[in-house]
Amino acid sequence: EKKGNPTGHMCKIAFKKIALELVSMGINAKLVEIPTDLKIPLSWDIKDKLPENITLDDIKGWIANAQTPIPRKENDFSNLEEDANARRYVHLEDDRKYHYDKWTKKIIHNDNINLWYANDTQTRDLQNRRIATPVKYLHQVGCDVVQGIAYRPIDEEYVWEGKRKYVNSYTPFVPMELSEEQIKNINIDPFLQAVQILSNFEKKVIDFFMDVVAFTIQHPEKNLKFATLLVSSSEGTGKTNLWKCLEAIYGGIDYVVWLRDIDLFHKFRPWMRNRSVVFCNELQLSGTKTQIDNQVNAMKDLIMENTHMIEPKGVNPYQIKNQFTIFMSSNHEALELIKNRKQRRYFVMNCLMTRDEINEKYPTHFDELIKFSEDRVSCAGLYYYFKYQHKISEDFKEYEPLETTAKDNMAKANQSQ
Repeated sequence: EKKGNPTGHMCKIAFKKIALELVSMGINAKLVEIPTDLKIPLSWDIKDKLPENITLDDIKGWIANAQTPIPRKENDFSNLEEDANARRYVHLEDDRKYHYDKWTKKIIHNDNINLWYANDTQTRDLQNRRIATPVKYLHQVGCDVVQGIAYRPIDEEYVWEGKRKYVNSYTPFVPMELSEEQIKNINIDPFLQAVQILSNFEKKVIDFFMDVVAFTIQHPEKNLKFATLLVSSSEGTGKTNLWKCLEAIYGGIDYVVWLRDIDLFHKFRPWMRNRSVVFCNELQLSGTKTQIDNQVNAMKDLIMENTHMIEPKGVNPYQIKNQFTIFMSSNHEALELIKNRKQRRYFVMNCLMTRDEINEKYPTHFDELIKFSEDRVSCAGLYYYFKYQHKISEDFKEYEPLETTAKDNMAKANQSQ
C-alpha cells in the first residue's frame, strides 16, 4: 500500500492484478465487481458484517456474474482509480493548468485529463460519489508535486537538488545484445578512419575524441563541460556520417536531437525536456554584434548549466533539469564562438582534406562509412567498444577540452587586425 492511498482502493487494484496474472498463466480466474450504486464503504470486507442494504443472495449474484478481467491497453484512460493510486500524474508546482504523465512522458492539460477519463463511470471518490472532476480526484487520492522535470540518465523516478524535487522523464536505453561471436568480430575500422580523416590525422586529437565518446557512454550521468566542434572548409567530408554513427550508439532519434543553429538559440526549445545529446550541422552565428553575443552566451548556458527554463508553445514556461552533450560541425573556420584560445568550452577538430582528396586517397571510404552507420550490428559493436573496451586516458577531465591547433587558428581568425 502506498502512503496516503486508501486501503480499499489499493486492495481492489491488487486483486485485479492477481486475477490478470492468473489469467496469463492459463487459470480461469474471474473478478467480482461490487455495484458502485450501493454506496458500500471502501473499507468494507467480505469478512465483515453485511451492510443493511446487502443480502447473502446479493453476494451470490455478484459471484455468479463475475467476469474474466481484460488487460488494459497501454497507457489508456479507462480506469482513473488505478491510475491515480499508481501515481501516474505529477503536478508541476507553479502551474495550475497542467500535469505531467509519467507513463506517456508528456505534459497534459487538465481539461484533457477531465475529458479523457469521462468514459470511466465506475470510479468513486473517497466519499463514494461519482467523479465529476478527475483532476481533483488525483489530489484527493494523493498526487506528487514537483518543481519541474528532469532528464537524467539514472534509474531514479525523481531527482532531488537540495530541497527541490524533479520528476525524471528519462527511460533507460537498452542496446542491442551481441553474441560472443559478434563481440569477437567487432570491426570499427570505417568509424576510426573517419575520425582520423576529420582530425587531420593528429594522434592527440584522435585519442581525445575517442575519450570524449567513451566518457559519455561510460558515465552518462556526468556533465561534459565542453562541446565538440568539427570544422571543415570543404563540404562533403563525412561530418554528418560520423554524427550518424554516434546517433546510433546514443540510442537513436528517441535519445538524440538534430538541430539547425536557429533551433539552438530559439526562445521555444521543447527538445530540451527529453533529449540530452545534441547534433547541429552547419553551425553559423548571424545577426548584429549583440545578437551574436547572445547566441554565444546561449551556447555557454547549454554547455555549462544543468537548470534551464523552457517555453513550449501552448504550455506555460517551466523548469527543466538537464545536461547536454553537444556535437557541432561547421564550414566556417572563423566561427565567432571562439574569440580566444583560453576559452574552455570547446574541443575543436579540423579536417584539412577536401572530399575529392579523400576519394582519391581512400576510394571506398564513404561507401564503407555509410554502410557502417546504417548497420545495426556494426553500431551495436561500436557501442560495445566504447562501453567496455575503450580505456579512457587517466588525464581526461570532463571539464577540460584538449587545446588544439584548430582551436588556436580559429581564435586567431576572430581577432581584430
